[in-house]
Amino acid sequence: MRQTCSWAILAAGLFGLALCGCSKGGGGGKITGSVTADGQPVPGAKVVFEGVNKALGMAVARTGEDGKFAFLPRPKSSEPPLKPGKYNVFISWLVDKSGKVPNDEDYGQLEAAGQLKNKLPKKYDDYDFLVLSVELKEDQTEIPPIDLKTK
Repeated sequence: MRQTCSWAILAAGLFGLALCGCSKGGGGGKITGSVTADGQPVPGAKVVFEGVNKALGMAVARTGEDGKFAFLPRPKSSEPPLKPGKYNVFISWLVDKSGKVPNDEDYGQLEAAGQLKNKLPKKYDDYDFLVLSVELKEDQTEIPPIDLKTK
């Protein structure tokens, strides 16, 4: 009886520690945002956040039909998907010959083969000419909308 009780207490303690860890520093929850071009949603765009300080790392997401994206928590970690700090933002909206965003299965292959065209001005995905950046604060879960100009 004594051994069973000890295991129950240990399990309850570990569960409590896990819950506490999940709420610290954003708790590993998702961080959301949206991309529009000239006020219209940009579906299927690739959004890259790259830390100005390399220790911040990098995160990549794709926008949905409504132009919204989410950086999801890191698997098996209580770390948030992005740490607080300043990030350079790169956005590309790659489409095939017919002007459509390819499905996830074909996307990488077509991109690697150079068969996709960026519908956005090059400046939004140019690592040599930075035009977009975001300062992410502690416990911030939503990024202000990013509206790009195509003209």
